Amino acid sequence: QVWALNYIGKYYHSIGQFDESIKYYELSYQLAKRQNDTIATIAIQNKIGKHYETVGEYAIALEYYLESEMMIQHVDNLIEKATTYNHLGNIHHLLNDLPKATEFHVKSLENRRKLKYKEGEAKSLNNLGELLVDREMPDSALQCFIESYKICDELNYVKGMIKSIHNQGIINRLKNHNSLALENFQLALNLANQINYDKGKLNAYYYLALTNKSRGKVLKAIEYSNQGLDLAIEKDVKTKV
Repeated sequence: QVWALNYIGKYYHSIGQFDESIKYYELSYQLAKRQNDTIATIAIQNKIGKHYETVGEYAIALEYYLESEMMIQHVDNLIEKATTYNHLGNIHHLLNDLPKATEFHVKSLENRRKLKYKEGEAKSLNNLGELLVDREMPDSALQCFIESYKICDELNYVKGMIKSIHNQGIINRLKNHNSLALENFQLALNLANQINYDKGKLNAYYYLALTNKSRGKVLKAIEYSNQGLDLAIEKDVKTKV
């Protein structure tokens, strides 16, 4: 019953019904605590933390993640350790505590490598790379994105490939390597079209427009802007993705 309630909460979270989601997470959480199920309690605390992170209540999210961190010290479960460290890395990044975020993302990456969980390793590399961009360490960030892309390619994990190559494009834009950036964003768009991934397409259109504008290719920039706008209107997207 603990996990059934948790999965219902997860479903409601996935479709954006956060008020319903948190009700089921809380029911699952209280039941797991009554049953003294430590692993379930940690997992659900992280789900509740993610809920509050998603709705912008970062301080509350951090409390749940820190409670999980304390509990994982007393269990031998690399999966929950890696997951908890990943959440702590993300929330400290959002709170702009970049050294702390780095510490936790490195821990998450180390645990996922121990698990030989390749998809998780690729995600951790992307998270760490995005953090290193904000720490103004573009060369280190680029290596993370390149390594992540290689893993995703080997797994045929296309969404991961899209994110990794897109992030490489952002680095190349920062370095004023606009021709390389255009290649990155075009590949991201091609991959997103292959799997009909709207978020990937919108991101690619946005950065293709920006990069073409930077190169003085105004008509091309307008073309990509219009394609992105048409898709956003079709999908009722009101904010930049």
